[in-house]
This record gives sequence, structure tokens and C-alpha cells, in this order.
Amino acid sequence: AKITTLTVHNTVLPHLRGYGGGEIWALVKQNKKALGSTIFYTDLGMDVGDILLQEELKIKKNDTLEDLCSRNVILGKNLLITSLKLLEEGNAPRKPQNHNNVSYINGPPTNDEIHQAQKTLHEWSDNT
Repeated sequence: AKITTLTVHNTVLPHLRGYGGGEIWALVKQNKKALGSTIFYTDLGMDVGDILLQEELKIKKNDTLEDLCSRNVILGKNLLITSLKLLEEGNAPRKPQNHNNVSYINGPPTNDEIHQAQKTLHEWSDNT
């Protein structure tokens, strides 16, 4: 890479580092602050690089897991486009992650965990 290497992550880091269904794990672990996307500077280690941009994803009334995951993919794509423009302009921020607030994804969720996530989403969307 001539400038840098970026990673798109489907949680708000440093919450839920790792691979395996970030939106579902945010619901399973009942961590609304983890729900969203992060663009970060790739570094050695599991999702440890400095943050360029990130944004929380808001739950909408009657959201399904599919809706939530689809909107988060779009959010990540939009953040990446903005990040690339900022890099091109030389205005890209670089914010160190707070390593005191780290949590990890347990891997791909089981069917029971997916059902638990659906239940939490239903409860949270009823309260929006």
C-alpha cells in the first residue's frame, strides 16, 4: 500500500474485536454501544489499529436481524468512502483505541445465540 491499509469492522471498536457476526454479538451481549461500524488503520494484532472513522447504528422500530446487518454493511461502505476521501485530502483523523474497554467476539454465533439476538432486537426495537 502506498499510503496505508484500512479495515472495515462491523462493530464500534474497541467493542467486540474479532470475526463472527458483530451485529449479532452486540445484541447477545446487550451492548448497544458496540452496534455500528468502524474504519481503522490495519495494524498487527486483532482489530487493534487506530480508528479513522466510526459510527453507531441506531435500531429502528420493527428491525429484523437482516435489516440491521444490511444497514450496517451500508454504513460501513459509506464510512469507507468518506475515509478514502479524507485520506486523499490529507485530512484523515487517527484516534487511538481505548484498550481498557476491549471485548471480543466469541466466533460465529450458534443458532441459540442468533435466537437470543433476535429476542434482544425485538425488545430494543419496541423501546425506540
